[in-house]
Amino acid sequence: MSFKHILAVLIVVSIALTTAQAVDISSCTNLTTASTTYNLITDLNLTQSGLNFCVKINNTGITLDCGGHRLYGNYSNFGSGDPNSQTGIYINRTSNIVITNCVIDDYEGAGILGDYVNNSNITNNVINRTDNGVLLWTSHGNLIQNNTIFDVDSNGIMIGRSLLADPSAKNNIINLNLIKDAWDSGGACISSIDTTNNTKIWNNTCYNLSYAITVADSNYADVRNNNVTTVEWDAFALYRSNYVNIINNTLYDIGSAYLDISNSNTNNVITNLVLHNSSSNISFSGDLYMQSATDPGTPNSSYASIGKFFEITNSTDAWMSINLSYADSEISGISDESQIVWWKYTNGVGWTYDIGSTNAVDTANNVVYANISNFSSSFLPLGPVSGPSGPSGGVPEFSDFAWVLAAVLGAGSLLLIKRTRKGF
Repeated sequence: MSFKHILAVLIVVSIALTTAQAVDISSCTNLTTASTTYNLITDLNLTQSGLNFCVKINNTGITLDCGGHRLYGNYSNFGSGDPNSQTGIYINRTSNIVITNCVIDDYEGAGILGDYVNNSNITNNVINRTDNGVLLWTSHGNLIQNNTIFDVDSNGIMIGRSLLADPSAKNNIINLNLIKDAWDSGGACISSIDTTNNTKIWNNTCYNLSYAITVADSNYADVRNNNVTTVEWDAFALYRSNYVNIINNTLYDIGSAYLDISNSNTNNVITNLVLHNSSSNISFSGDLYMQSATDPGTPNSSYASIGKFFEITNSTDAWMSINLSYADSEISGISDESQIVWWKYTNGVGWTYDIGSTNAVDTANNVVYANISNFSSSFLPLGPVSGPSGPSGGVPEFSDFAWVLAAVLGAGSLLLIKRTRKGF
């Protein structure tokens, strides 16, 4: 055989092998051939006969490209909260999977459900009218990106651990997703729960939901550059979690608490939290460590301060109502609890407690509260003092364009809040 004939045979074999790795599908089925791209060529309805999923993926290196086609269930039990009731796509104990360009709706349990899925990508899908949009159990190293998820009852995206005996889910990235419009009172945007580690929740938009982002029983999460708008209850909920960063997030129109931090959290950092049109509160228990806010001291030795601070930047006229609780043990250096008020220090001017229409303490409930309206570019120590007035001076110098609020919060994470809008 000549060299030309050998070359021709090799080219034909190469083309044949390439073609064999792309398969069209037109019905609910199992995808079982490793390293194969499956192309959906028509819409699919309901699930496989006798099963609770339409498409199942259980081999490595598989790509499912729906090409914009739809998988749709029949939501007869919609809102049941059972993630196993019906699922559009089920991924089981595999890795290096790609699911892209799918439209999935009306499945009671989840649009995409994965058990023990590693190093896989779920991108550019549209999922709606499900209890859960994307739900991954005990899964590692996955990217969930550029998906649009709406009309959820439980979670837009949730990552957790399937069984108590399982190792933690870790190193997952949730990035650039749009999650909106909870159809019922329980809908949440993103949840990283039940022993997950190193989850990155970046650049997502959460809109018109009951809850936004929850990190529970998890460590080393990084929640960064998310936009949260029109949330009925908590914008960020942090429970029993450590070493969590919540950085550069923006909140609009939050209903209950923009931060709900409770149950033994330690070493968490919250910075650059931008609030718009919100009258919500920070709710927490346990330790909340404050860092990077300089203590402005006190007007003179007649006054005592708890010495823990927020740093707040204000660029326009605004007002703020603040209620902060304190424990009796935290004011042991205060001679007269009834005289605890908020104070403001203005760089180059001095001290004043004339900060707004309300400035008082509720000693029965251990709450110091104020309505603050004259911000300018000042430092505002907020905390216990021994009297309602005092001389100016005797304080260190500070840079302009920053606020410090001495917060009665216990010990805990850096909390940097930036306020930019009038009337909240």
